[in-house]
Amino acid sequence: MGYRDQARPGVRRCVVVAFFALSASLGALTTARGQAIYWISSSVDFSPSSMSSSATYVAGVAYDTNTAQWVAARWSAQSGVELLPSLAGYGSTAHAISADGKVIVGHATGSLGQWRPFRWVEGRGIQDLGSLGGEWGVAWSVSADGQVVVGVSGTASDENNPTGYERAFRWHNGTMQDLGTLGGNRSEARAVSADGSVVVGDSETEQGARAFRWTAQSGMQNLGVVSGGSASFARAVSADGKVIVGHSAIPTAQGHSRNYAFRWSAETGMQSLGVLDGIHSYASAVSGDGRVVVGVVVDASRYRAFIWKPETGMQYLEVVYAHLLPNGERLSSAVAISPSGRYILGWGSHGAYILDTCPGGDTDADCICDDWERNGLDINNDGVIDLNLPALGATVGRRDIFIEYDSMSGQRPSQAVLDAVRAAFRNRQVYVHFIDGGDHAAPATNWSNVWQDYDAFKTQYYGTPAERNSPNWQHIRRAKRKFVRYCVFAKSYGSTAASGIAELPGDDIIVSLGHSDWSGLKNKLPMTWKGRRVTWDDHVAGTLMHEIGHALGQRHGGCDHVNFKPNYYSVMNYLWQMPQPGYAPSWLLDYSTVAYESLNENDLSEPDGIGGASGKKVPVGGLNGWLADMRGPVDWNQDGDTTDTGVVRDINGDNQHAVLCGFNNWAFLDCSCDGVNWQDGVRVLLAGIEADQEEMTFADWRALSRIGMPRADTDFDGCVDDADLLAVLFAFGSIGGGLLEDLDEDGVVDDADLLLVLFNFGSGC
Repeated sequence: MGYRDQARPGVRRCVVVAFFALSASLGALTTARGQAIYWISSSVDFSPSSMSSSATYVAGVAYDTNTAQWVAARWSAQSGVELLPSLAGYGSTAHAISADGKVIVGHATGSLGQWRPFRWVEGRGIQDLGSLGGEWGVAWSVSADGQVVVGVSGTASDENNPTGYERAFRWHNGTMQDLGTLGGNRSEARAVSADGSVVVGDSETEQGARAFRWTAQSGMQNLGVVSGGSASFARAVSADGKVIVGHSAIPTAQGHSRNYAFRWSAETGMQSLGVLDGIHSYASAVSGDGRVVVGVVVDASRYRAFIWKPETGMQYLEVVYAHLLPNGERLSSAVAISPSGRYILGWGSHGAYILDTCPGGDTDADCICDDWERNGLDINNDGVIDLNLPALGATVGRRDIFIEYDSMSGQRPSQAVLDAVRAAFRNRQVYVHFIDGGDHAAPATNWSNVWQDYDAFKTQYYGTPAERNSPNWQHIRRAKRKFVRYCVFAKSYGSTAASGIAELPGDDIIVSLGHSDWSGLKNKLPMTWKGRRVTWDDHVAGTLMHEIGHALGQRHGGCDHVNFKPNYYSVMNYLWQMPQPGYAPSWLLDYSTVAYESLNENDLSEPDGIGGASGKKVPVGGLNGWLADMRGPVDWNQDGDTTDTGVVRDINGDNQHAVLCGFNNWAFLDCSCDGVNWQDGVRVLLAGIEADQEEMTFADWRALSRIGMPRADTDFDGCVDDADLLAVLFAFGSIGGGLLEDLDEDGVVDDADLLLVLFNFGSGC
């Protein structure tokens, strides 16, 4: 798994830069108690519509003075307003943006003057999404990963079609699907869940417009109206698709209607959120967990942004955050909210704004608000501290990461493992705090559906036993879910001996080294390989740090997922996730600290070599490669010299020839807690991130273990001798997938393995 490329701007990182450090380019900044409102200033008029999950990018519409048109645009603190290309040279509008800000959808005016739905992808340009047979369409929303787009497609009325039609659509992978209606001639999709599986909007019925919720399994569900209502319209949905917000119309005695913002869930039905002292209210957006709603209240003379929470009800945003708004400044609208509810996007006295609601700010950029680190977290604002962060080790001014862990029976990590990983992070001024969840006797079973089974485990065991037994557990859990990641040391999952898996990025982590294939190695350790003493704890620590890296946004190839790069010295790379017999002295429990020069597999220079660490060796050629020095010349084509240039060679074993980038992990750790994956049960990969089929398996480890070692060396001491012969004899007849004595890897220790020892006897000695 992995995250963003090395050049991504503005991301709140553990080590490099906090979002707040960009405040100078955000325009007028007013702060109090560490919270802040950023007025987005630019050289062009800009109106916002949506923002990425950590408020790094904002999509909207800007005025292009060169063409005198309003066009779709993207804003960031570092780049300002970027005008997006159009479909036909005419105006356009951006309505939604993906979680990482790399995909934007909206509508653009076509060559015939009609609206056309578009999808723009950074680095790939703009695409007309087509239609359902009509002339026009609008793309209203996009899934977190940028892969699913929803909107409306229709045709104008004419003499052949007096009524015309409008249909909600769901677009994915080039195909636009008609979602149907609730019985009328019109439907419109306005929002989509993080993973693209739940679509919401409104459709005509015989009784009038009705908000709907659509899934592939259940089709279009009528959500009804608020009490006394005549119509309803869904406008946003929580990350998991379970909470929907919008507005519902209620007729008045004077023959008019008043619109009331609503919040719908299967448990509560459609609830009116009120209108405060206004005439109408409209809900625009909802947090990832469905608990915080923002929108606008309208009266006869003005618009005012609101925020709604279960514990407070509806409040004017400018009243709640009046300390940030001197001289009567106003917040007129709220159009978007980040998954955690921390950031709110809208329009006010000075144009577009981003409101950071983090109490005390986050001066150390670890996603934990400073006030929480000083005083603890009162999640429901009732005056009672629900989670004492100072007691857990949180400190203002340093980057803290909290990971609670539980394990299946027999899989509990040793203290040495936790101490080693903690020390590796502390060496880079990042402080990892492991919280013992107290549950380490769960049955050791294989998870056939890894994430479904993980979620069930987490539901049962998350939190310490004392916390779960507390009458305040509901609030304690909500407080922990703000920033505490959760790791399960499991036995295994799926059908292979995969070592682990984690969200990318996110809060859910699995280490799964309990498969029987790993037992053969575990039972033989510790060993001395090439003069270095290696333990099982080394393997567990490497895997744990690898999976934590995924949760912090790191990929197997650094800038991408291309694995086995000889110029990527990181536990994220399978070459370095665990110690290997042939090059164990070179193994480090660490992420990459520098980005080595890229290696072009179509133009390799032997004199230049890898340019890596001095005195270290690394496999070249992937799982079936050979060892080379990381610093100094490298015989890329293995012709016996190191003088050639322009060598063409696959040096990472993926049967391709490409440019292999180096990468500095520590410079790009993503410590944010605001991604969609922080919502329980939600797991998506961001746009442009290719999913791995699995994590490192025992088969991968075993293949790497042969590099630089004699073929039949069962104990990895560098010599095929009597010890190896005896090992095969004692294991003769054994069956299993992880037997180190099974030299030909056919699943059984037999004559063939014995012959391999005999034929190779004395090798390396």
